Amino acid sequence: MSTYRDYTKEYDATDFGNDTIAIPLVLETKRGGCTLNMEAWNAAGGDAVIPAGIPIYFDSATNSYLPAIVKDKSVTASTTGVLEGILAATILASKPDASILYRGVVNPKAVDVVNYASILAGLKTAFPLINFKED
Repeated sequence: MSTYRDYTKEYDATDFGNDTIAIPLVLETKRGGCTLNMEAWNAAGGDAVIPAGIPIYFDSATNSYLPAIVKDKSVTASTTGVLEGILAATILASKPDASILYRGVVNPKAVDVVNYASILAGLKTAFPLINFKED
C-alpha cells in the first residue's frame, strides 16, 4: 500500500535557504512527487527536518518511498528497498511531501548532514545522471 496525504486542509510555506546551494540544478524529478513513508524514520527518532540531498529508497514490498534516516545531522543508509533518487528540497518530517531528483547537480558540501562523504561514492555509482560537484 502506498502512502498518501490529503493536501486540501493545510498550507505551510517554510523557507530552507540552503536548498538552491545543495541542489543547484534540477533537470528531472519524479513526476508528481510522492509522500514518504516515515515509519522507519519515526521509529529511529529521526530529525524534524529532512535535508535536501539525502537519498530516497523505493520499497517494492510496501510500494512506498523511504528517506535515508537523518538523526543528529548524521545520515544512515536504509536497509530496506533500492535507491530511487535524491531528495530535491528540504522538507519537514511532519509533512513528508517529496520531490525526488533523477537528473541534475548536487553539491555534497552543502547537504546539511555531517557525514555525507561516507555515502557519496555509493550515490555516484547509483545515480550516473546526477552530477555530485562541489563549488
